[in-house]
Amino acid sequence: MKTLPAGTELEIEQGLITRIWAPNRHLWVEAQGEHGKLVEAHFRLPDGSRATLRTGHGMDPILGAVDAFFIPEQEQPLALVASIDWSNPSHIPAVDKPAQMPSGLGAAVLNYVSLHAHLNETTSLRYRGPYATGKLFDSLFRSFHLGDQDPIVSWQLFNQGVESNALRGQEVSPEVDFFPDPFEWLVQSSSICAEMRSRLERLSIEGRIYSRDEQSTRRLLESDKGYQAAICLGGVPWAVRLEVDAQGVPLGQLQPIPELDSPMDGRELDPRLLKVLGNALVQRAPDMLQGALSLVVNKVPVSWGHAGDEACVFDGSRFVLHAGMSAGLSQETPDKVLTALLYALEPVVTRVAGSVLQTHQDRVTDSTK
Repeated sequence: MKTLPAGTELEIEQGLITRIWAPNRHLWVEAQGEHGKLVEAHFRLPDGSRATLRTGHGMDPILGAVDAFFIPEQEQPLALVASIDWSNPSHIPAVDKPAQMPSGLGAAVLNYVSLHAHLNETTSLRYRGPYATGKLFDSLFRSFHLGDQDPIVSWQLFNQGVESNALRGQEVSPEVDFFPDPFEWLVQSSSICAEMRSRLERLSIEGRIYSRDEQSTRRLLESDKGYQAAICLGGVPWAVRLEVDAQGVPLGQLQPIPELDSPMDGRELDPRLLKVLGNALVQRAPDMLQGALSLVVNKVPVSWGHAGDEACVFDGSRFVLHAGMSAGLSQETPDKVLTALLYALEPVVTRVAGSVLQTHQDRVTDSTK
């Protein structure tokens, strides 16, 4: 048994972590091994869902030998992951369809890798596979750090040739070292889970993540008592949902997301501003996505409205920018307004454009059968 700084306990058999217990005895991971090698691992996630990793799933034409992820009552795997020695990883493996995995599973699996590297005193790991994307780079920071490497240079190295590598299925191993720094999940209530390292990093509230990331809409803001979990729009707090102490323990009642009271509610975004934003979104997109993204920004209307705890949502027919951000942006320079709107729109528009592209590719595939 090994105990981590925040109280998480690890059960270890022949070098393999077979159980991960939260301090309140909530079981996060239960694994079975054979001679110290992983056979199957069951993950419980902060939103209450579960998933299973099974090793020895066969061969994939791109990834080679693979293991597979499953969810209950589903026979086919959600995604495949390149096979590694999970008890003593030598690199960070590639996943073929990370977007298909339930929220929190990718983080839990990467943390499982980081924990084993930490236990084995492995100095650092590098990623190996064809999908070295910016999103993966950002995800790795939950369980690893860069040490003394320059973050911008590391990001550029990691993303070099990402599109061509992915299209060709070419395995790469960018020269970026990731140093193990695993997190601990602490269950604070039936709906609240804290993610700890040397400090509180993230707070899951009813399955929604509040983080220290300054670009995030759902943020953890430092306070005299610890932190406030707040919805921030236009760079300023719009609503404080919950106050917690330094380990994410609630200090009061969870507040509902407020109703919207804004004169901007229901208004269409100025067409001239939308054109500028659309051009910027297309220029920032990967080459293979630019056509679909251009179609989306030219065909789908954008208006102000209530987007809940997001800066922007897609309601099936339009993009809805949270009208609550207009007050925070009213005193900002035009450049800062454009940047804020770009950051709000980009992930949602990109997701819809990706769906459009996938639908088109599926139709082309079906027509050739």
